[in-house]
Amino acid sequence: MNVNLKSIHVFSSILTNIVLFILIIGSDNPLILSGTLVIMMYIFISSKSLNTLKRGIIYFIPFAIITIIINLIFINQGSKVIFIIFNRIFTLEALVYSLTLSFKLLLVILLFIMLQLMIDSDKAVSFFSRLIPKTTLTMMISLKLFPLMQKRMKILKDIYSIRGIDFETKGLKNILRNLKPLFSVILEDSLESSFDIGEAAYIRGFLSTRRTNYDSECLKKSDYLISISVFSILLIFIVFKILGMDNFNAYYEINLINILNISSSMVFVLLVLLTVEFHFILKRYGEDN
Repeated sequence: MNVNLKSIHVFSSILTNIVLFILIIGSDNPLILSGTLVIMMYIFISSKSLNTLKRGIIYFIPFAIITIIINLIFINQGSKVIFIIFNRIFTLEALVYSLTLSFKLLLVILLFIMLQLMIDSDKAVSFFSRLIPKTTLTMMISLKLFPLMQKRMKILKDIYSIRGIDFETKGLKNILRNLKPLFSVILEDSLESSFDIGEAAYIRGFLSTRRTNYDSECLKKSDYLISISVFSILLIFIVFKILGMDNFNAYYEINLINILNISSSMVFVLLVLLTVEFHFILKRYGEDN
């Protein structure tokens, strides 16, 4: 099944990703983290984005290796010693904590990729321009200027290279001296572009009055259902955290009882049910014709 994830409203998509991000950052319990992975894997599989998933994992591997090595070297807490090298103690608790931290890093990377799959940029701009029009305009100008600056920098480098300036020279002082004229031109050009965009917006009366939206996307029943389900999961998770029921710590008694407790099991089941809910909603509203 190939589904159109962008059929879900921008608000519901953003809320889902925010709640998943809070769960990933706020919990170290492997069961809860696995629950977030379940819904991510469904999104990648249903949208046929396994190649994107593979690239994300490839980018993650170097960071995971560095994270594990740093934690094993600098953290020696724990009681279960795995081995000792050069009088340095490597414990099971430190290894579990390193793997958990790396797993959370992977989930954050996949979450941002999933956000890109679920949200249409035009719909997002239309949605946020109604809520925070000035901030949206500022962000649009910024996002537009950076690629233009990068393109302009490349063109200027080619021009100044023809004039005899060597940008591959060694030494920080020489590099800064050669880049100085480029930065001067880029700064002046960026300021002029900003004024041009601002002047054009002012002439057209942008932000002076409430603008008419001819393509306003409304929340469907399915969007309300997703939003309520996601918010309920967040609320239950917060209650468990306040009550101290989700208190998994890799350095204190690593056993299945601490992982498979009532709070983590309930959140995991709710995340699986949310995945099933996404499946039926996308099957009904999001199938590509």
